[in-house]
Amino acid sequence: MMLARDMPKPEEPTPDAFGRLTAVKTRGGSPATVSEYRYNGLGHRIGWRSDTNHDSTVDGSDPWYWFVYDDRWRVVATYRGGDAHPKERFIHHNAGPAGFGGSSYIDSVILRDSDDPEGWTNAADGTLETRHYYLQNWRHDVVALIEPDGTPFEYIRYSAYGVPTVYAAGDVNRDGVCDGYDPQDWDDYNDYGVGALAVDLDVNRDGVVDSADRALVQGHADWLLWTNHGRGSVSRLHNRRGYAGYEYDPATGQWHVRNRVLVSEMGRWNRRDPLGYVDGMSVYEYVRSMPVVATDPSGLVYDQCPSGECGVNHRLPIGNGSFYPDPTRWPIGPHRDLACDRWAKNACDRPGLRAYPSCYDRCVSAASSCCSGGGSEASCTQRGLVRGTSCVDKILSPILACTEACLNATWAATCEPACGPYVIGGVVTTCAFTCQKVLPCLSKCLAGLAAFCTTCAIGILLECYEGCGGEYKVIVL
Repeated sequence: MMLARDMPKPEEPTPDAFGRLTAVKTRGGSPATVSEYRYNGLGHRIGWRSDTNHDSTVDGSDPWYWFVYDDRWRVVATYRGGDAHPKERFIHHNAGPAGFGGSSYIDSVILRDSDDPEGWTNAADGTLETRHYYLQNWRHDVVALIEPDGTPFEYIRYSAYGVPTVYAAGDVNRDGVCDGYDPQDWDDYNDYGVGALAVDLDVNRDGVVDSADRALVQGHADWLLWTNHGRGSVSRLHNRRGYAGYEYDPATGQWHVRNRVLVSEMGRWNRRDPLGYVDGMSVYEYVRSMPVVATDPSGLVYDQCPSGECGVNHRLPIGNGSFYPDPTRWPIGPHRDLACDRWAKNACDRPGLRAYPSCYDRCVSAASSCCSGGGSEASCTQRGLVRGTSCVDKILSPILACTEACLNATWAATCEPACGPYVIGGVVTTCAFTCQKVLPCLSKCLAGLAAFCTTCAIGILLECYEGCGGEYKVIVL
């Protein structure tokens, strides 16, 4: 695969109607296509094609590669053309409530399984034979690929804005090339304490300096995978995860970061921020020119790294483990108000709330007000918007738990003729307030429900409960 450093300078690409990168061409009188991209309706980059056969152009002889995403907009697999099996598969960190990954940086990745023996351009054979584990630093840059037995395979280093340089573990003199000089330099330093060795003698990191280290260095020199300087590449095995966990494009030397593309050689985004001036007066600036202490995995709003941790707990939840850039950290003004309104609508967009507009509007109003007023995530959480827990669950579950006995006892007399049996799982033996206090209000609610035969859902139950002035206060919206 042609590396970014080997290519002619690419043209400034012409975006599609939505500002997304669709193709990159070389400069000159007869521009040649370097890379092409396709997107779905959600804005996900689902297709990529580059000059894999090295004939200086992208055409029908070069296969498309199709990306499969999870619900957090992360690539979990890549397919070649119409293959029935993937060429690679990724496993990400998913620490957080209910396994949705809310406590993990969105681009924190554990491992990659790949079909390397078949070659990147050949059809997948259905077996992912090769596994490498990722090591990421405090900013979540991928800094090393590790073999399953713990042996280092590659090391990657980056400039402040993400220009990568890859070194083989066996490149002990760090000249960017694995050749006969590396075993010689290892021998000289091991035997005489002199030479051009730039790393520790324990190359395989097993705690012992022995012949296994020498064999690793010799093996990498024999493979001829690293015959050129590694600047402009994150891997010799088609790994594309790198700077801040972003997705690297080896054909252009740029990083695909969801809503935009980061051009590391220029230290800026490829296009204006879709959210406007939320990150300052420059709509092209990357993380307010603070790349050492910040990331921007959404391509929308920078995220500073407190105490050496980037991207954790700086996203407000919008449900199902997804997160929206936290607008409470933006400057006060119309842009923040608009972002807060969008976030609130997403956070409250649940079937149970949508069924009852009054409850949905109440949720949106409270969430947006909390956000626009600069409320912390904790204060918004008190209004029912809990990380990993839907607004419906926060409100509905405690009410149902305390009214279940009454519902079961009164349903037959009030609604069963029209609606049929009413069943809620579980048995309630204690309650914060008595059935007698709730019964009059429940009877009114149930009578109203009989016309469309549904269970007591969130909107009516909440209004009913507040109307009764119950002493067991669950939530205030």
